[in-house]
Amino acid sequence: MSKKNGFTLVEVMIVVAIIALLATIAAPGYMQVVRRGRAPEAIATMSTIRQALRDYFISHGTYYDIIAGNIDEDPPTGVGHTVGIAQYFSEAAFSVDDTPPAWTGAGISPAPVDFVITADGSASVPCGASHCAMNQNLIDDFRLEMDNTGRVFISYDGGTSWTQY
Repeated sequence: MSKKNGFTLVEVMIVVAIIALLATIAAPGYMQVVRRGRAPEAIATMSTIRQALRDYFISHGTYYDIIAGNIDEDPPTGVGHTVGIAQYFSEAAFSVDDTPPAWTGAGISPAPVDFVITADGSASVPCGASHCAMNQNLIDDFRLEMDNTGRVFISYDGGTSWTQY
């Protein structure tokens, strides 16, 4: 009697089923990590703006409001921030004001302190000009907000639900 080497069809089907089950379990977690990994670029820029606003407050006794799209051109020297060509969030995505942010209505406390820096993914400008973002289409639903304390809140659904980052 000759001995046959190899796998039976049933063995191969069981292995494929196990791999499919593992992929089904792991894929959502992986996608969450990939999505969350796009936010640090905005957080780094917001931290720089936050420090510039603090420095401005020390010199002038008040915080400076920066309107969206003018993060580099409108503010006085030292408050602006040049993003240049970014991966996800262009300069147009950032703004600063003292109005209560969306996450205050979500029962998150304490309230924001002094000012709120917002990064709005839908306002990010695609490349074709300077001060653009190469992959801005991947963050259209992202909203990030940071207050003077450095707390960061993020929404992946256009601002409907917020979580602390």
